[in-house]
Amino acid sequence: MTTKLLAHNTRYVHWLADVYSAVFAPANRQMPIASVVSSNFRKKKKMKTHLTILALILTLISCETKHSETTKETIKLDCGIINIKIDTFNISTVGNFEKVALYHNNFYLVFEKPDSYNGKPKRKIIIIDSIGNKIGKVSVPKDELEDIAYFDFGIESDSLFIKKTHSFSESTFVLDEKESKLKATKVRLLTQYKDNEYFVYVIDRGEFGSGTFFKNMKTLWTGRVNTGCLNSTPAIINKIDSNYYISNSSTFLEGYARILKVNYLKSFKETPFIFDKNQYISNKGVEIALDSARMYMSTCFVKEKKLLCIYTVENETYLGEISNKNVKQLYKFKFKFDAILTSQLENEKQILSVYFYESKKNGIMTIDKNNIEFHILN
Repeated sequence: MTTKLLAHNTRYVHWLADVYSAVFAPANRQMPIASVVSSNFRKKKKMKTHLTILALILTLISCETKHSETTKETIKLDCGIINIKIDTFNISTVGNFEKVALYHNNFYLVFEKPDSYNGKPKRKIIIIDSIGNKIGKVSVPKDELEDIAYFDFGIESDSLFIKKTHSFSESTFVLDEKESKLKATKVRLLTQYKDNEYFVYVIDRGEFGSGTFFKNMKTLWTGRVNTGCLNSTPAIINKIDSNYYISNSSTFLEGYARILKVNYLKSFKETPFIFDKNQYISNKGVEIALDSARMYMSTCFVKEKKLLCIYTVENETYLGEISNKNVKQLYKFKFKFDAILTSQLENEKQILSVYFYESKKNGIMTIDKNNIEFHILN
């Protein structure tokens, strides 16, 4: 709470004490019955007015407190400026924060809490608006979704999906927005990225590896790239000119990050649109843009045809540029954090779940062109 808000609150408390004294203080002399009745009526009317004002003031205090902890910073880089904003959403978290999606300008947050009876995880999905006000919740299929260890969000055809990952068995759920309920639906692949020529899909099989598939929109030709990271974070797809970049970090081998540059898709051998862990893939049009055993990479994004990344080395988190198979440090954040991509929207906006080490709190991170925003969950 800021000093300014604290001063406001102190004045409100003093004012309330004055109101209480004026309304409820005993009279110093006896008054006629008629005067007493008239006085009591005036006091009740006055008290009602003050209570109305007090309720309004408390509402204003609550709103101010909810969004008061906001800091902003603008950093200047050779490729332009980036605006960094940090604020707090006081939403009374209901368990361990797992993932978040942005859908129709609202955040959908998934929390997991072990059942006190059988120890199985119970999932809850709450909905908050873009400034942190809780506006609803989503009914979750109890048995089906709670048995899924890993899942991803996806948005397609203006619908929000949840899909099981890290497994060879498939299941998909879709949000019924009118009923605010998740419903099982036909199993489908979710598009991770698309441009004017290709749909890009990522199939994640956990310890068995993952594959990224490029499907031509017109010819339906399909080519595959092996990601290469064991138990990796979700692959982030970026494009500069005609080159695609596939970036992720391993959650099994701590501190390992890899970026693949796909520079000539047409040289690929056509691949069946399935994942087979025993299938050997040779991609002549792929080269390694980064292969580092010293960092955890949260995400990559493009700014003015430069591939930037957010990464953590030991106790510090940085913003850097990928160049000549290395990372050039551009900026050091004032706090250490790790983030995991939860959805990559068509306009290249990224939504990530984030963990802040110093405060031991979770949060939401968004990257949109020149803006990086952090919303701490309290």
